[in-house]
Amino acid sequence: MDNQEAIRWFETKLAVNATLGFDGPQNDTARLAVKALQEQEEREKGCEYCKGPISKCENHHAIKTPNGWVVETEMRYCWNCGRELAVE
Repeated sequence: MDNQEAIRWFETKLAVNATLGFDGPQNDTARLAVKALQEQEEREKGCEYCKGPISKCENHHAIKTPNGWVVETEMRYCWNCGRELAVE
């Protein structure tokens, strides 16, 4: 099951619970899960800092930012959006 399938499953569960008049902590948990999964989906898309050309050289990532700076670091995740950077 991928994130989109999980989101659809939780949203369907919430709709069924609403139809049946069930309201309780399970709905709060489902809403929280949907929000977390949606945030993860957004993070995996990347941002203006990490969607651009990323190079891997000697365990360093080089990211060219929109203002032209080049940042080199040993990070595994984008400092701006949290997306995991690919290791080449």
